[in-house]
Amino acid sequence: MKGKEMKTCKSVFVILLMLSLCFGGCATVIKGTHEQIGISSSPTGAAFTIDGVAYLTPAIVDLPRKKSQVIHFEKKGYEPASGTVSSDTGAWWLLNTPFCLAYGVGVLGSIFDFTYGAAYELTPNNVHVNLLPVLTEKVRSGSDL
Repeated sequence: MKGKEMKTCKSVFVILLMLSLCFGGCATVIKGTHEQIGISSSPTGAAFTIDGVAYLTPAIVDLPRKKSQVIHFEKKGYEPASGTVSSDTGAWWLLNTPFCLAYGVGVLGSIFDFTYGAAYELTPNNVHVNLLPVLTEKVRSGSDL
């Protein structure tokens, strides 16, 4: 009987170990390392750049979760503007913690999630800027008042 119980314990341990390996890196599997962010402006059709790549509003861009981004907007006849998407630690990586504490393997998943960026979340999910018209010299100097 003792041998059978030992075999059962080993089998349960192997199954739990395999499950922890499967669920380690949980945020990477469930959320991925990139996030889609909506970018818009008023008026539409403004050019914007992220890391030197140019787009036009409105757009949905796929950004790496691991990095905060500054978005620069330009449109002829309007003042330049900018917006920010911030990267911060999300809660999904915490799902690795029970496996880490129970079996010592979840730490690998957490390392994976932080290394590749899945442990992070981007905020806000949508960036919108209201572009202001460029004022003419007459209006700036107050001569039309």
